[in-house]
Amino acid sequence: RSAIRCQYGLFPNGLTGKTVKREVGFSIVEILVATVLLSALIIPVVNLIRSSSVNISHGAVSTRALLLAQAKLEECLLLGFDELKSQPPVDVAGGRYKLSVEVEAFEGKDDVKLIAVLLKWKGRSRSRTRSIGLRTLRCRREGF
Repeated sequence: RSAIRCQYGLFPNGLTGKTVKREVGFSIVEILVATVLLSALIIPVVNLIRSSSVNISHGAVSTRALLLAQAKLEECLLLGFDELKSQPPVDVAGGRYKLSVEVEAFEGKDDVKLIAVLLKWKGRSRSRTRSIGLRTLRCRREGF
């Protein structure tokens, strides 16, 4: 006769009136289905995390570029009116960015200058050039 396991030990089939408990556990099919469902949920989350980290990195590079351009513009504004001159592109921040300054008379007026700071850098793929430009006006201060 075959015996089945119950909570009190091994008993031959049908000899006791006690209820027989089934062994607890998952079948291989249940485990495979759970694995497939879990994988279907995890893959989009991993892709979201990856794209978020790329966007955060891009934002950090853009913010640094903006800060460098603002610092150069402030430096230009500290110069005297007659000292303001255009500057050719130079490498800044270890060669990651190229910074240039253009200074010209604003609408043909000799007492107002347009200062334009342009910062360029290669994007993450190195095929696309990105840039940030800042402009401001500076007038001659007489009598100060």
